[in-house]
Amino acid sequence: MDFNLSDEQRLLKKTVREFAESELRPHSREWDEKQEFPREVFSKLGGMGLMGVVWPPEYGGSGLSTLDYAIVMEELARVDAGVALSVAAHNSLCSGHIFLAGTDEQKRRFLAPLARGERVGCWGLRAPRPPPCATAGAGC
Repeated sequence: MDFNLSDEQRLLKKTVREFAESELRPHSREWDEKQEFPREVFSKLGGMGLMGVVWPPEYGGSGLSTLDYAIVMEELARVDAGVALSVAAHNSLCSGHIFLAGTDEQKRRFLAPLARGERVGCWGLRAPRPPPCATAGAGC
């Protein structure tokens, strides 16, 4: 097996690394300290095709491979783990579920603006409420 990156993958790695160094590194600590969400960064990542990196072009994505996606995540995370985690949740938890379980119309409606970075996706999970007796200290 050949574990070397292709020329295109090396260019992707270089491009994302340069973006992370110039756009993330100077602000990363401040964003964390102020608990800010740098929305404009996600618009820029969308413009680079990285907010829909693995989705097919017919849904607005870049159509890149899972390895390409891993390269993107690695380069973002080496500079700002918070931004990387948000990109991961956007690409996998939000967009991933739409891509896997959505209708064709839902994919066309939602994936394209997500891939362009016009929208930032998230994923919500809620645990069921405990029975009232469990919170009151009484046995059920």
